[in-house]
Amino acid sequence: MKINVSSRIFLICILFISLTVSCLYYSSEYKKHLEYPSYESILSSDYPLNQLVYIQGSIIEIDSDGYYIINNYNGHNVIIKVLGKSPAGINDEVSILGVLGPSNQILSVKEIRIISYWKYNFLLLRSLLALIFLFIIFLHYWRFDFKKIAFKRR
Repeated sequence: MKINVSSRIFLICILFISLTVSCLYYSSEYKKHLEYPSYESILSSDYPLNQLVYIQGSIIEIDSDGYYIINNYNGHNVIIKVLGKSPAGINDEVSILGVLGPSNQILSVKEIRIISYWKYNFLLLRSLLALIFLFIIFLHYWRFDFKKIAFKRR
């Protein structure tokens, strides 16, 4: 079955339009379907206190009555204090589901996930090694033709 050029262009246009529409729908409606609010909702003054929120970031300071988490939200560093004993160390990445209190404090923690600093760096190193490995395999099967400025199979 052969498809002529105009049919291919038409199919590509339909696929591109449907992809664009689905991306626009997702970007305009995703906030309505969040189970817990985002930082934008938390930082607004009208968000009700004593509700569950989900925050994430890295621990920057630990003191006697809690610890501080920092996260970069739209170019601004947001610091939230979590009351209670810290289950992780400084620079560890944490994701917390907890009850929001006044002055951007988490009063009680319902659930916490911790990624240690060395595990986070090891994850990045593994990803870099995987990319290098895939690049070597790619260069083994393909070569670049400088005259046509295209990749050709070896």
